[in-house]
Amino acid sequence: MIINKKRIIIWVIIVILGIISVYSIWYSYKRYLDSHSAFINRMQNIDKKIAKEPMNADLYLMKANLIYFKALKLLEEIFSAGENVVEGSDTGLYSELDNSVIEIAKFWINSGYLNKSAIYDVSSINDEVLAEVIRSMFEKAKDLYLFGLPLAEKVDGVYQFRIGECYFRMGRNYFDEAELMFKYAQELGIKEIKIYVFLGNIKFIEKDIDASIDYYDRALKLQPDNMLIKFNKAIALKEKNELDKVIELLNEIIKTYETSERVTSEEYSVYLKSIYTLGRVYYLKKEFDKSREVFEMMIERESEMAPVLYWLGKTYMKEGDDTFALSIFERLEKIKPDYKDTRQNIRLLRKKRK
Repeated sequence: MIINKKRIIIWVIIVILGIISVYSIWYSYKRYLDSHSAFINRMQNIDKKIAKEPMNADLYLMKANLIYFKALKLLEEIFSAGENVVEGSDTGLYSELDNSVIEIAKFWINSGYLNKSAIYDVSSINDEVLAEVIRSMFEKAKDLYLFGLPLAEKVDGVYQFRIGECYFRMGRNYFDEAELMFKYAQELGIKEIKIYVFLGNIKFIEKDIDASIDYYDRALKLQPDNMLIKFNKAIALKEKNELDKVIELLNEIIKTYETSERVTSEEYSVYLKSIYTLGRVYYLKKEFDKSREVFEMMIERESEMAPVLYWLGKTYMKEGDDTFALSIFERLEKIKPDYKDTRQNIRLLRKKRK
């Protein structure tokens, strides 16, 4: 029997690479779990210290920072999960998240930090509960900042910025407080570009579109190539139906991403949203061939995402290609049967074939 040494070497290399890959995934997962365990342990340790030193400002600010940054981390994990990259408010958000996130939610509820904790069942945490947990975390961080700041020796505006963001994350009922805190932080010398972004977001949600665009433009003067700010401005311009300007901005974002050597997960999220929005804008302009091309490209790159499949099917319908439209909606039905009017479109298309 002749042994092919080259083949053996190749198989040995494949096995070694496989072992390294498995170990890397395991190690990353362990670090991820440890980070959440560390949060719970640090929370408990700080609470013990506060019980002994109830007037120690540093402890309150330390706890506020711990909660604030953990809430931001949870948000980052949520909006990079599954098809929420394309539609942030889409259903099915929680199914893509790691079990360690559930442990944070359970800890928060069981510790009594969440208002009306008794009404939540920690054995079945869903999107609504998770959203409330994160909102509550920002509220708790805000309360701790406000309690600790008067006791602190030095105020430089950083905490005012974080309080402003906490108010913003708590919802539109707190936008006035958020705006005041952001502007106070600026008065104290904070030159944080995110302040303009948050103020722009506030004005956008309040339907003051011109004011929101003005804030985004101020931010872009400081960071002209910032993909997120450009995307926000594009969405604001879309509200004004200035679709050609929207297309121009979205194409700039896509080009920036595709020519960048290193990108963050947030930038990748913005990149996908930009492509998706570009397809939707072409659809609004009734340029269905361009819309179809964009959505087909997304399907090739990102496999089967419900929002993309849906609008690809709608585009085929507009182009009169009922056969392809039906095949797309049937694919969508297999992965998400209740998505929008998928079933009605299938019935309509099948009826037209008879």
